[in-house]
Amino acid sequence: MVFSSRAFKIRFILWLFLVVFVLAFFVARLFFSPILFNTNIMKLLPGASKYNIPQQSGEIFSSRLENQIIFLVGSPTQKISEKAADVFFSVLNDKSIFKHITYLTNSQEQMAWGDFYFPYRLFLFSSAQEKLLHTHHAEKIVQSALVSLYSPTSLVNSNLLATDPYFTFLHFITTLPRPASNVSLFHDRLMVHYKNQWYVMITAILRENSFSITAQNKATQLISSAKTKMLIAYPQVNLLKTGYLFFAKAGSDMARHDISTIGIGSIIGIILLMLITFRSISPIIFTLLSGALGFITAFVLTSWLFGSLYLFTLIFGASLIGICVDYAFFYYAEQLIGGKEWKPEEGLQNIFRAISLGLLNLLLAYLIISFTPMPGLKQLAVFAITGLSVSYATVVCAFPYFLKARKYVFYSPIQKITDLYLSLWRKVTPNALLMIYIMFAAISVFGIMHLRVNDDVHQLESMPAHLLNSNKIIQKAIGSKFGTTFYVVTGNTPDETLLHVKQLSMQLNKIFKNNGRPYLAINDFVPPISSQRLNFQLYRKILLGKKILTYFNQIGVSKQKAVAIQHQLLSIQFKPLTINKWVNSTVSKSLRFLWLGKISHQYVSIVLLAQDLNIHKLQEIASNNKFVTYINNEKNVSHIFKLYRQKISLLLCLIYFVLLLLLLWRYGLRKGFIYFLPGLSSGLLSLAVMGLFGIPLTLFSVLALVLVLGISMDYVLFFVETRTTYRSTILAVTLSAITTLLSFGLLALSSTPVVHFFGVTLLIGILSAFILAPSVIAVRGKE
Repeated sequence: MVFSSRAFKIRFILWLFLVVFVLAFFVARLFFSPILFNTNIMKLLPGASKYNIPQQSGEIFSSRLENQIIFLVGSPTQKISEKAADVFFSVLNDKSIFKHITYLTNSQEQMAWGDFYFPYRLFLFSSAQEKLLHTHHAEKIVQSALVSLYSPTSLVNSNLLATDPYFTFLHFITTLPRPASNVSLFHDRLMVHYKNQWYVMITAILRENSFSITAQNKATQLISSAKTKMLIAYPQVNLLKTGYLFFAKAGSDMARHDISTIGIGSIIGIILLMLITFRSISPIIFTLLSGALGFITAFVLTSWLFGSLYLFTLIFGASLIGICVDYAFFYYAEQLIGGKEWKPEEGLQNIFRAISLGLLNLLLAYLIISFTPMPGLKQLAVFAITGLSVSYATVVCAFPYFLKARKYVFYSPIQKITDLYLSLWRKVTPNALLMIYIMFAAISVFGIMHLRVNDDVHQLESMPAHLLNSNKIIQKAIGSKFGTTFYVVTGNTPDETLLHVKQLSMQLNKIFKNNGRPYLAINDFVPPISSQRLNFQLYRKILLGKKILTYFNQIGVSKQKAVAIQHQLLSIQFKPLTINKWVNSTVSKSLRFLWLGKISHQYVSIVLLAQDLNIHKLQEIASNNKFVTYINNEKNVSHIFKLYRQKISLLLCLIYFVLLLLLLWRYGLRKGFIYFLPGLSSGLLSLAVMGLFGIPLTLFSVLALVLVLGISMDYVLFFVETRTTYRSTILAVTLSAITTLLSFGLLALSSTPVVHFFGVTLLIGILSAFILAPSVIAVRGKE
């Protein structure tokens, strides 16, 4: 690289153009194209392959449930609950925020189910009566009709006898499964009586995605206003609520707190450190400038490339400030030690090789992270590579143009400490160094023996207890026994899929016969056409022949009227209920999530499963049916965590090996091996301390170890490539370590478990790297 004044000027002009362009683009994005933030931490994981229909189906199904919200307005008095719910609904009913709200149900909506299914009454049966018909026990259907006819509470009338003589259609309608089995209709409202409380249920669907910060703020503000108005009118009522919205909002609030804490903490730490060390405002301004430009450029480029930013990326980006200023520290340390005779050209020349190799080393670490198939980590890698590169460019292109030799020389407290630390390492003999590494090796072995692994998906979560408790009460109150596990059922045609669902339902009924109704499936609402046709044929053959005349005679219907009803029923043609008719009707509104339609080249339906079913039996059913896939999102994600933790761990081992070979090739056998030891020891000590303090090893801990290796080798290369005095190097490394520890140490305080594990690993690793990096002095020799 050329270090002439002309070269400095050219580089500065190019850098200035970059800065102006980035700032202009940043302002334009803020005002004309708002940047989207993604708070869905599950999106950090690999997406479904377009060839993996079950996985795609699972994601589509989950996305359909993401925007649903359930409210329960409750009090000991039914009337007060109803009035309070009216007030709550009056504020909540905002079409700009909610796509649909289900509250009052009028008589027409109540009749809609009967009106919709009535034309298909001769081929729709409850599962119990269908079984009787198919097993030649139709006489039991007749007996059941007679019991219903003479029951004191019977709803039967002459019109019903003429259209549904055996009340099979009435039985079908009244036995249709309900997702919320405890909910009943009172005064046109869906209500439930639970633990001496009358609850009115209101369900809503958000117009925007629950993980949109804008949607979160609008919806929660509206809900808060509705609750406030309700409590002013009826202070004795209570409100329960659940939905992805509230969990996503809690997560984004925690992330915003982390961002502000980490970012502000890092900046304050850097300012204080600079004032104590350099006793001047200009180093603070230019150091923060390098970090800020790196952050803004990374922010602009990443949001442009990916369309939206994960809050996880911003949390990490806030902590990146601590690394971005390393290059500025190195330059200022060189200036401080150089005194009044220091020249910017020579200063850059002295540190250029060290900071360039350090940057390349870190970029390599982030490039490795970018090769993972996890979208969030790819984004994080792009953010980091951009931010570090721009901060480095700011130091190389702008600093030599602005910085001059100091007018006065002083000896700062930090220098005293670093000089003392340097003098300690100068006294370390090769034998003492060997003993130090043997001691660290023993600690590492002992600690790693106690290390435990945790790939559980729940490490992603840190949800407030009141939200979890509210969700639990709502599920129990409304009688929702379905969990997060389900089957994905496929077929080449819509009717083949319905047939497969029916076959699966029969197996579930047989295996879990003591579990009540262990599933919710679409075949209860839309049977396959082949089943409808068979039902129609059997009904005509068995129940509409002589049997119906005998039946009518038995209940006192005249022969003439009986024959007329028989002819009228026999004249009905077979026109089956199809899935398209059902999906496009109003009755399917609350159940459409069971039918996903065509995905790729197949048609897909979902079968929801109860929470208390044996997982091994469920998996066995799926393994015996090629058209069925068992989906357990928690288990699947945990498996992904385990798989990528193992893969990245192997990749990390390979990186260590390649790095060792490069160091041996560049510096020789003896020096190369000792230069390798600080990086290796930092990683092993991180694992050991985690083991000793019961901190689990996670995927994110392994990713942090990649950065530990990169940063520790940075420090080693700073010492190895020092061209003047170790005093400036030890000062720069100390300042760098303190700010990095501030940044990543604050990550360890995060309430988000993913960020916490990441930060803890880095905190231990960087501290170890700082302690061990000067050990290369013992091999490189005295300056």
